[in-house]
Amino acid sequence: MRDIEPDCVTPIQGMILKDKNCNVKCMYAYLDGRKVECDSSLRNEEISAKHICAAPEQWQVVKWLRKAHNINVEANYLPPLSKTFGIIFLIIQSFDI
Repeated sequence: MRDIEPDCVTPIQGMILKDKNCNVKCMYAYLDGRKVECDSSLRNEEISAKHICAAPEQWQVVKWLRKAHNINVEANYLPPLSKTFGIIFLIIQSFDI
């Protein structure tokens, strides 16, 4: 039986989240753009190298946006999530969160 792979943010989105101080626990990280599994929960605050960032799952980012910045993300239909999160990250950058 195959395991369900988590829907993590892209490497570019992970770097944006790191710059915006998103600090959720993650089981994955991006090392030079390559997704790797971590031994334990990882937070961006624990990473000092510029080429490494945490790779949170998309639901974690939605929850962080709601709690940290009072931004609610709702979907009335189910488009491909990568397009939805691309739009969300453009909004994050434009509001200078």
